[in-house]
Amino acid sequence: MPRNYKKTTKRTAKKGRKYPDGYKDEYCKRIIQHGSKGLLWNTFAGEIKVHRNTVINWTNKYPEFKEAKEIADVCCELYWQKKGANPPRNFNFGYCKMIMTNKYGYRDKINSQNNENKQYIIELPMITPITKNDIQ
Repeated sequence: MPRNYKKTTKRTAKKGRKYPDGYKDEYCKRIIQHGSKGLLWNTFAGEIKVHRNTVINWTNKYPEFKEAKEIADVCCELYWQKKGANPPRNFNFGYCKMIMTNKYGYRDKINSQNNENKQYIIELPMITPITKNDIQ
């Protein structure tokens, strides 16, 4: 090994530490701010100009970032719930519904209390065909 080779060691408690994978301590705060704007946590990668898999790897590698990601996710959900409860004038309900349904598992309420076992009988009136004599 060359003399000036510096071996990467595990993280220390120092402030302003550098990580070989590009992770910065400030990303915890920034991802929460990102989610508070209603933006999904996985688009944070685009904001800091890294690949999405890099953010996922940070989630697995750094417990503080994983917690920040989960907080960002909750902040994002809260943002969309507030928007839906008190919408601005030009609010896009379709987009809000798509986010809440696909990301957070919200569904339209369907009252299906034993409806599958019920039988419905619909009585229709008897219809007789019209002839030429009926028209005249």
